[in-house]
Amino acid sequence: PLVTGVQTCALPICLTLSRSVAVSLASTQSLGVGRFTLLEYDGVAVPSSFTLGTLPPRVLATLVHDTANTRLDLDVLGTGQLRWKGDASTLWNTGSAVDVGGAFNWFDTATSQVTNFVVGDRIAFDDTATGTAVTVDEIVSPAEITFANSAAGLTITGSGAIASGGITKTGTGT
Repeated sequence: PLVTGVQTCALPICLTLSRSVAVSLASTQSLGVGRFTLLEYDGVAVPSSFTLGTLPPRVLATLVHDTANTRLDLDVLGTGQLRWKGDASTLWNTGSAVDVGGAFNWFDTATSQVTNFVVGDRIAFDDTATGTAVTVDEIVSPAEITFANSAAGLTITGSGAIASGGITKTGTGT
């Protein structure tokens, strides 16, 4: 029986919503632009009590209540990837938020602005870098790393560590 909120049932699952539901996304994988279905339902439309919570760094998205197709979608409008520039220094460190703290040694491909690195960023090292020496003196945690250098050699040193993120290597550089 429905006591509070909205109840949607379709055997074998019954979903009862009694307040706002924040949909957050924590991704350690590459997230592309496009529409992704989060929830499908039959019968009575799911209320608009779903709100967009937190997203990975540099992801722009909206929730779409698609009542015609009886589903809740996440529409990813843009994702940023950072490319190493090394203009400010050799230091790869972590800011406390996007554009807050840390060395501004990265170029955001979505905004075309110089920025800092934050936990969960997707990063690339390629031949556009001004500086090819990188110093890691703390634990850094990217979502993914791409080495796409051919002309420029790259050296990563320091007392820190790269703690997460898959690594992709393309190009002939070292």
